[in-house]
Amino acid sequence: MRDEIEEVQKVGEVVQRNEKIVRLIEVEQRMNMLIMELNKIITKPFQEVYGNFEER
Repeated sequence: MRDEIEEVQKVGEVVQRNEKIVRLIEVEQRMNMLIMELNKIITKPFQEVYGNFEER
């Protein structure tokens, strides 16, 4: 297990030094945030409809 942790740390260090990978990760995180926001927008009307049924 210790060897695995050390290997993951080494890979992390290599990734952090690679500017392209860092930019890719940043873009991926922004895209994920955008998708989550879109999901909220898309599902809000359904939540409102189902919420109205639960109140009855």
